[in-house]
Amino acid sequence: MTATQPRLLLTLAAGFGIWAACFAVIYAIQGLGCAYNWHMLSIGPLSLLRIVLLVLAAAGTVATWIVARQLSRLRKARQTDGASTLIVAVACCAAYLAVPAIIVTFSGVLMATVCN
Repeated sequence: MTATQPRLLLTLAAGFGIWAACFAVIYAIQGLGCAYNWHMLSIGPLSLLRIVLLVLAAAGTVATWIVARQLSRLRKARQTDGASTLIVAVACCAAYLAVPAIIVTFSGVLMATVCN
């Protein structure tokens, strides 16, 4: 095992790792926003809490897409065959699959009530 292979193994979790981090942050901010009544403050047609949650969901989507693009470039740059090429290819596909997963998971920010 070369020195770069452990780092390549971490790339497998990159896309869904961002999804998990965004999920935790959005869930925490939603709880804080409800506790501090951010849903009562209106900025135009939306509440402050909904705007914050939308921004966080969009940031997570963009971050995951950027990671997927970087992995795609890394995959194209690799010329060797073997396990490392396969790991990068699988990581790239997983990161691209994480983008719609984030969109579907966080679509509730638009539709659901923010606080009960």
